[in-house]
Amino acid sequence: MARGSVLLVDDDREFANVVAAGLESTGHDVDTANSLAEAIRHFECGSPDVAVLDIQLPDGDGLELLETLRQKDPSVAFVILSGYGTVGEAVKAIQRGAVDFVEKPIRIAKLSAVIDKAIAGRALRRQIERLRREVADLKGTDGILGRSPAIRSVLDELGQYAQSRDITVLLTGESGTGKELAARAVHDASSRADGPFIPVNCAAITESLLESELFGYEPGAFTGGREGGKEGLFEAADGGTLFLDEIGELDLSLQAKLLRVLQERRVRRVGGVSDHPIDIRVVASTNRDLKTEVAEGRFREDLCYRLDVAHVEMPPLRDRGDDVLLLAEHYLRHYALNQAKHIDGLSPGAVQMLLAFPWPGNVRELCNTMERAVLLCPGGEIQPAHLHLTRHSAASAATVAATAESLIHALPDRKIATLEKTLIGAVLELNDGNIAAAARELGIHRQTLYNKLNSYGLK
Repeated sequence: MARGSVLLVDDDREFANVVAAGLESTGHDVDTANSLAEAIRHFECGSPDVAVLDIQLPDGDGLELLETLRQKDPSVAFVILSGYGTVGEAVKAIQRGAVDFVEKPIRIAKLSAVIDKAIAGRALRRQIERLRREVADLKGTDGILGRSPAIRSVLDELGQYAQSRDITVLLTGESGTGKELAARAVHDASSRADGPFIPVNCAAITESLLESELFGYEPGAFTGGREGGKEGLFEAADGGTLFLDEIGELDLSLQAKLLRVLQERRVRRVGGVSDHPIDIRVVASTNRDLKTEVAEGRFREDLCYRLDVAHVEMPPLRDRGDDVLLLAEHYLRHYALNQAKHIDGLSPGAVQMLLAFPWPGNVRELCNTMERAVLLCPGGEIQPAHLHLTRHSAASAATVAATAESLIHALPDRKIATLEKTLIGAVLELNDGNIAAAARELGIHRQTLYNKLNSYGLK
């Protein structure tokens, strides 16, 4: 099977035949043309994958031919042949859309490699165009986007669980995989869609405040509270859905109260003596293994079973194949519109980098990457340099290679507090501001981390 179809255009018929024979020996299907007019006739019969054009032709030049053929089929990849004294013209051709140029005398192996690269690039561009069409067909901007079997399976599960009005859903998976979007999908597809959807991040609220936020409080329940008391989030979500994100961060005492609410569908405010009936669905999420948390005494077993009625595991982005490109195109369009920029799309090099990257931060990291890329790109196509995807590996290598001496010199002074402040700030940044995740990585309690953040004036 041919590796790709090639049209070789050169006014030297003997030279063209020799090069064509050489390329065919490497597996390419090659046609030749010796003039501008003949090349145009070939295009009218069918476009090749790659057109290799000599700059000097008897009835015109390669640059003119390049413009003409690009108008006929912009998907064709163009490679320019340049002889002595025409390298400058070849560079102009690159500026007009050619993918590469090869200087004469020709080495077949080099020309074949250039053609292979051009064919791969053309395939990527076709893939990008297909994905752009798919993005255009997708409805909404806040839904779960994807065509991969992994995400389609998740959507099927969410759709089935949404049919029940009250069933509790537990969403698990790595940070950044779209658990809140999944919770919203369950709410929007259910009979509760007209009711409120209230998300609460259990890791982002201090333990002292979380109880009153969830359950509300009566007047005079504690100093500093509202004079008339306050309705809690459980009551506010009545008739709708309450999404408890990072449920694994709940204190054991709050876990007991949550269990009671789930069992009885009634909530008692802090400082209150009577219960308020509630009609809600609870969707919870965590990036922890709750069974491990139960075994280690950090999570109640009875609450784990109560939450794990309908369980959906959100797949990491690295397991979703071409969904990476589908999402990248979606975010590119979104941020280009927000920043009032004209961005043509992703370059083949950017596509290859996006597909090769492991995405430890999953969809959230991809979203941030595309926002930054649009900001850095002056226009045209997003290039690999705009993605900045080597920063994680570079940071890791620098950390491993760092010596005690270099670390000390990097600090403004040698106080222990300065070192601790620097470490906390760096770990918090690596975890996208997630207090709970940063606390786990630092090996300290979440409240301790809050106290240190306040002490050092960090946000």
